[in-house]
Amino acid sequence: MARRQVGVSAYGGIGSIKARFDYEIAYVNGTNDLIDTNTEKDLFFKGVLSLHERLRIGALYYTGEQNISGGSNLNSENDKFTRFGLDASLNLPRGANIFGQWIKGVDDDTDGVMHGAQPFEFSGGFLEADVPLSVLSMDSKILRKIWLIGKYDFINVDKQIQLQDATMNAMFEKNIGNENSIKLYSLALRYYFMPNVFMLIEAGKQDNMIGYPPL
Repeated sequence: MARRQVGVSAYGGIGSIKARFDYEIAYVNGTNDLIDTNTEKDLFFKGVLSLHERLRIGALYYTGEQNISGGSNLNSENDKFTRFGLDASLNLPRGANIFGQWIKGVDDDTDGVMHGAQPFEFSGGFLEADVPLSVLSMDSKILRKIWLIGKYDFINVDKQIQLQDATMNAMFEKNIGNENSIKLYSLALRYYFMPNVFMLIEAGKQDNMIGYPPL
């Protein structure tokens, strides 16, 4: 569970069941509910458009600075960062649902030694489909208890952190197309004994791990 953020926010919504827009704007300390180690504050925005209670399209933007060396030390360095994301959810007939998210992250410095020396950029997300097998037969009591779940996850690192070890850096540069991306495919069956009690059988395949040769 994510920690709560300390700050102020304003939220609301306009529209009706056919079309509604909800939003939240927040100004926070960026260190969750822990001790604030710098004076910089972060800005967060989230907006969601809902159409006919079936389709939801959202966007988020988060920007600020984080302390990366020295805590409250006056000589500490700060990393300026941004996060931008999109998400969507579509409710299909008979309870099926498709949803996913994509996010892009940029950090201008991650080592705290030389300002701007370690930029880091990444993007990633997932797409998932949850389908009750009752779509095949609404009259079957067994099929109403079984759900098929498919998911695709991906991560792409556009700018990799440079290491102190020159050999490791050379390896990253040599195989940057493979080692800077991950794709994960998973398929699962979920059987419900009752609404909150179920058994899950899942299998997955991952094509690579960032920082290692292809698996």
